[in-house]
Amino acid sequence: RCHDVLDLAQTMMQYNRLNELEMGGPRGRTLSTSAMQIYSDFLQAIDEVRNLDYDILDLSHRNFDSSWFKFRKQAKLLDQRLAAVVCEGVNTATTTGSAFKILDSFEGLLDRPILAAALEEKYVEVVAMYAFDLKKAIHEFASLRENPPIGKNLPPVAGSLQWANGIESRAKIPMDKIKRFDRKVMERPVAPEV
Repeated sequence: RCHDVLDLAQTMMQYNRLNELEMGGPRGRTLSTSAMQIYSDFLQAIDEVRNLDYDILDLSHRNFDSSWFKFRKQAKLLDQRLAAVVCEGVNTATTTGSAFKILDSFEGLLDRPILAAALEEKYVEVVAMYAFDLKKAIHEFASLRENPPIGKNLPPVAGSLQWANGIESRAKIPMDKIKRFDRKVMERPVAPEV
């Protein structure tokens, strides 16, 4: 039972991230509302466990097994709903950066097995999106290297350096995040290209 209680506590900590979640983008309000509804349903499931009329660590009570099974079943359904919300958020992301912001906002929850399995394909799509953005950045750098766009109030050298740093950060920041992806994602055909 200690493992069950530990799992319950970890699940509570993971789902508490939804309490302050606010998503942006074209469907941000709808997705945030869906996430808040999932969180509300999770709190109801937790309340059912909290309101049990016995000590959950008392091994003489056999009712815990059925209560625990019911909670786990509800948690799996909530994980599936949450996976749909995250997938929809990534689908509506227009840039690699916005896709990463969505994934970052659900950090901690993405380790749950149902979410991880559902998001494996989305990670591949994010890698492909990054590959496209990287090609655009390389092309932009190659074509504008001799005459980069510089802000009106910047001297030529400082402006050129700022522009080059911007191009570099467009490549480096997403790559650092991609390197943390699961090994299964990085073994897909699109990943070695990146």
